[in-house]
Amino acid sequence: MLASAGRNHFLVSGEVAQLISQLEPLRTITTQVSSMTWSPDGRALATVASDGLRSDAVELWDVETGVRIRQIASERPISALAWSPDGSTLATASDNSDNNSIVELFNVETGEKSETFRGFAPEVGRPTNLQWSPDGSTLAVTVAGNQLRLLDATNGEERYLDTGLSHRFVNGLAWSPDGRLFASTDAEVEYSTGALGLYDSATGELVRSLPSVSSDYRGSILWSPDGSIIAVELSNIALYDASTGEHKLTIHGNLSNVTWSSDGRILATIDRGQGSGFIPQGYGTIRLWDAATGSEVRNLSANEDIVSSYVSWSPVGHTLAIVSAGVTFWGVRNEVQVSKNAPTRTVISSQLPALTHSETEVEVALTRLEEATSVRIMDKNDLPTRDTYAYYELARVAGQFTGKGKFEAYGEEYRHVSAEEDISIPISAVQDFLNILSTAPVEEGVYEPKVVDIGEFTYSHIRIEIQVDRKTILFHSASDGEDRTPWGMNIGGESYIINSAIPTHALRSLNPYLKQDVLDRMVHEVQGQK
Repeated sequence: MLASAGRNHFLVSGEVAQLISQLEPLRTITTQVSSMTWSPDGRALATVASDGLRSDAVELWDVETGVRIRQIASERPISALAWSPDGSTLATASDNSDNNSIVELFNVETGEKSETFRGFAPEVGRPTNLQWSPDGSTLAVTVAGNQLRLLDATNGEERYLDTGLSHRFVNGLAWSPDGRLFASTDAEVEYSTGALGLYDSATGELVRSLPSVSSDYRGSILWSPDGSIIAVELSNIALYDASTGEHKLTIHGNLSNVTWSSDGRILATIDRGQGSGFIPQGYGTIRLWDAATGSEVRNLSANEDIVSSYVSWSPVGHTLAIVSAGVTFWGVRNEVQVSKNAPTRTVISSQLPALTHSETEVEVALTRLEEATSVRIMDKNDLPTRDTYAYYELARVAGQFTGKGKFEAYGEEYRHVSAEEDISIPISAVQDFLNILSTAPVEEGVYEPKVVDIGEFTYSHIRIEIQVDRKTILFHSASDGEDRTPWGMNIGGESYIINSAIPTHALRSLNPYLKQDVLDRMVHEVQGQK
């Protein structure tokens, strides 16, 4: 019997409702994210930056403390990311200047690159999805045009399937938990109506077709952790019985980014069609559902006033990673997280520093800002008629801070210019900047930007990242307004709020050295002005 779930039905099992009611924000890591993936044991998160200039590095974060463990650099922008089932390897996908797809494998413990696979999709374009098979033997890659490639994870050799599915158009792919099947859009059975197929992963033989309930197929397919149910993103979320192909129920709404909790009882989604006030493009409200009934159990955006572009449940326990102004982890406080399926090997074991977090630590960190060894600044502005990016990476060398400034400007009709400049700032000017920052009044709390609805899409984000000894101190703001108040601060995995324009004033003290005139000329150029 088919079931349907509407927008305001909160009839859920008592156990699920109790669990959901305990979810609360635990900590925030302040980094912009274009892609992320959990370690199999749920202890770490890997993210790819999305600040418009630095999408060529993976950052590994300790989930319990919010501390960045390591940064892994790639030679090219990363479009997809996946953690191997045994926790030892990170796979990244990208393309080069010849439009050829490339997959690289990195050792998680050392950050060293171990393999590079290229040439499997010549002149096709950028990869859009990357997944490991459950046994870690195969990498599935979808590339621009939604073409599927299956690669041997040991040598990169392409594996062709008898059905020819390797070179058909697919919008989504998901391995069953036991690895025997994978689900994808059906390339032969009613493809135009969004029908789905289950395939034998060894032979490529079509095992079963699932009935279409909508022609608006969006792409993501996810098996429940026990392999019994398949969730499919249509114009809503459809759930199917994996063994029979029966359509079980539909969860209605303008929903996307569906993700299963580790026990298979809760679905989280982004609803891009719900919410009051201004919601930036690409963002939506966060809604949680009872997977057994399809009933909504909680809307995290209703009272917390948060929107997100991406959510993902941890493979262990009940921690939900929410991408908004950084990544905020929601979970059940003091929950003991144990997984029967996660590898016993600890992928980040000796890398975790022993830190304590207190107001005193913040005060000490602020007083030590003048000892900074490096400073990074990113300023991004997306406006109706132009987008601008400025990124500075500076290191203390012989009485000054020197490095590079990278600038980009985008205008209408695909106009785009970029530039790179040498930057040198006297150490006295940097000390003045740091001294102003150190006077900022800091309060405990989770940062939420102040957004003003002006009827047009605008987005601004500033990051000031300061390295002191082995600690990173981060000031950031995605708030509207001239002074960008409030600001957020992150140190040692804890989040704080600065209800003051002091960071803005500190940054302005560096304006004479940041070559803003270069960016101004670029803006005039992309806008066709002289």
